[in-house]
Parts: sequence; C-alpha cells; structure tokens
Amino acid sequence: MTRTILGFVARPNKSAAENHCCTFCPDIFQDGLALQTHIKEIHGGTMPYVCKQCGKGYQSPSGLYYHTQASHEMRAFLCPICDARFTRKGSIKSHLMGVHNARQCPKCTALVKFQDYNHHVQLCTKP
Repeated sequence: MTRTILGFVARPNKSAAENHCCTFCPDIFQDGLALQTHIKEIHGGTMPYVCKQCGKGYQSPSGLYYHTQASHEMRAFLCPICDARFTRKGSIKSHLMGVHNARQCPKCTALVKFQDYNHHVQLCTKP
C-alpha cells in the first residue's frame, strides 16, 4: 500500500531499514528527522519515563525497564557454558541453541545437546 505522509510517498518495496516507522500510528517516514518532527507535532513528543541514572527518555515503562536492565544493572541470566550475560530468559535460550547447540532440561536443568533433548526429557526422572 502506498501512503502519502507529509509529502513523502512510502513505497512497499523499500526495505524496513530505509523507512522510519511511527510507534504511535501506521505512518512511515523517509528519515529519522521527519519521524521526530511528526512525533513532536502529532503525538506530543513526550518521553514520560526517564532514566534516573543517565537521563534517557522512553515512551513506555517497559522501554525504561529494559534499558535499565541492559545498561545499568547486572544482567540476570548467565550462560552456564561461556558466562555470557542476558537480560531476558528468551535471549539465553536463543544463545544456548545458536551458539552451543544445547537446551536446558525443564525438569533437572541439565544442559543437553539439541539432538538428544527430546530423548533426555522423556527419560528424565526429576519432578
């Protein structure tokens, strides 16, 4: 769908990296400056959730939370194989699969190679 926004025509064949999408509405802009102007003029441009440590602003409490976890606090999830640290449980699961080709058993928490995972879980006797 082609849509005219502040004189700019968003083409569907443009890559997502070239477009700047508004998080409040479906409008798309050619550059970051046009997007910032749009947010300030149309949506108020406020960043009500501000980091007390560095002053960076966010539009949602979850944005501030993830920023704080990633930038200012010890990351909660530690890889048991290589000590990489992550702020989200899903990130460490992806890391284990992608880097170490392993999964963690939900019953006994043992690390198991991906190809052996289903067999291990079926035979695992821990509750």
